[in-house]
Amino acid sequence: MENEKILRKISALLNVTQENGATVEEALTAAKKAQELIAKYHFNVLENPTEKENVGEKNIAGSRKWIQILANIVCQNMSCRFIAFTENHKTFMKFIGRDSDRLAAVKTFQMLLSVCQKGIAKEKIRAKNSSGSSKGVEIAYATGFIKAVEEEMGRQCKALMLVVPSEVDEHIQKNYPCLRTVRATVTYQYRNQNDIEIAKSNGYRDGKNLVGQKKIGSDSHV
Repeated sequence: MENEKILRKISALLNVTQENGATVEEALTAAKKAQELIAKYHFNVLENPTEKENVGEKNIAGSRKWIQILANIVCQNMSCRFIAFTENHKTFMKFIGRDSDRLAAVKTFQMLLSVCQKGIAKEKIRAKNSSGSSKGVEIAYATGFIKAVEEEMGRQCKALMLVVPSEVDEHIQKNYPCLRTVRATVTYQYRNQNDIEIAKSNGYRDGKNLVGQKKIGSDSHV
């Protein structure tokens, strides 16, 4: 019965989305609270091995390297695995994990991506007004944003003692036996060093402000 209550709460939290009228901050706070409950649920399941979630996959289109890096960081910190692959000349990102983990990871990634893209758009306008060029600003802002996300989500992951379940890795070994690890990196060219440093700093600040909110994962603020 306790697990059923936890699953109902997780489901309700995962329905707190921008599409359902929530702000980005409210939706991300709900996702982080869901992450806490998922960790609690999986701990309870360890005591009752007959209750087991399915391991599944979710494909999302995404060819830009920095977007793939962001997706990978989210997966690493939400008990999932990430794979990038090309099919019919299109690049996709694959989120692999237990049902609740995967849903929470996808939701969190999509919210973070939306915020980052909006921040990039603002930075491009600022840079053009400042120096007449926004060259390199997208990658610079995204680099700062991703660094902050990695730091803050890493703290949350460590606090909850989250790990990737063995059945997820078994799923990958079974279905992708020839998979090899490739570390994605991004490079950029720019015209104005000052604009690049500002963009990177603003990206880091925005990532910290969003993911590092004190209210995230706190009962007193949910």
